[in-house]
Amino acid sequence: MLLRLLRTHPDPRKGAALWVESTVAGLNGKIGRLARWPAARRALALEAAAELTRASLHLRLIPFRRIAARLQTPVAEGGQPQDSRIPARIGSSVTLAARNLPWRPKCLAQAMAARRMLARRGIACSVVFGVQGAPEGVRAHAWVTVEGDVIVGGGGLDGFQTIAALGENAAGSSSA
Repeated sequence: MLLRLLRTHPDPRKGAALWVESTVAGLNGKIGRLARWPAARRALALEAAAELTRASLHLRLIPFRRIAARLQTPVAEGGQPQDSRIPARIGSSVTLAARNLPWRPKCLAQAMAARRMLARRGIACSVVFGVQGAPEGVRAHAWVTVEGDVIVGGGGLDGFQTIAALGENAAGSSSA
């Protein structure tokens, strides 16, 4: 957007200033909305944003074989969440944070973030990888399941075939 504004605005400095102003205004609106949320929801959203940042950096800096090995590491506690709504809340927090970060974390970063948040709470999950044939080529996707329910990356799974499931309940992961 900045480049388009700079190219079309007669004075590039004013174009850059307009871009900064609109970006700050948008950020102020998001921060204002976040501040009005209940503390628990706000904390979960901030944790999701931090985990998405971490996952995005890992995907750029660490070889995938090491990332895959980490995704297979068992959760320390394992077991059922005390509140059955926690996995869904984590999933929606990760999805919401991904939509509102300045970059667009892809499905694998979202899956990695959700998995860490679930592991921190001792909730077993699987990171599932799938592929789908498409006219323009093969598409790949990653999503997270908890006890067979998709909590992150579940939109548009029709036609994806599971090729790998990493994690505690990997055997219970289903292809969409």
